[in-house]
Amino acid sequence: MSDPMFARVVPGVVITRTLSATTIAAHRDTVTVALGGHADFTVSLSADDLFELLTALLGGEVSYVSSSHPIHGRLLLNARPAGDRPHTLTSDPTELGPSELALTLPDQRTCQVLFDTEQAGDFVLHLRAAWTLLGGLPPRG
Repeated sequence: MSDPMFARVVPGVVITRTLSATTIAAHRDTVTVALGGHADFTVSLSADDLFELLTALLGGEVSYVSSSHPIHGRLLLNARPAGDRPHTLTSDPTELGPSELALTLPDQRTCQVLFDTEQAGDFVLHLRAAWTLLGGLPPRG
């Protein structure tokens, strides 16, 4: 894989309450997300997949976003609001509430990362920057 055009790190908490960092790296035609900084839980997102993830996070929806794992192939990345209250649709990442990303591998190992309000906003801002580098066009089809 080529060197990323940019890379960002967003702090979060893995569900075991361990502080962690989720890494975002933009390449020529994909964005790589390493949940909790774990190599085993690293997936690549196409521009269309990234758009779906952004839409889910900004919409406060529970969503399963297609992603590509280097060993297991296509996997679904779960994005959802964290906590008891649902998010409302927003285009402003600073208005997001807490969010959660989770990925379950075929062997049933799961990584769940919780982002507080500020971290969720930072995560979306970095995803938007990556999406812009990929061309920032609405999904095909």
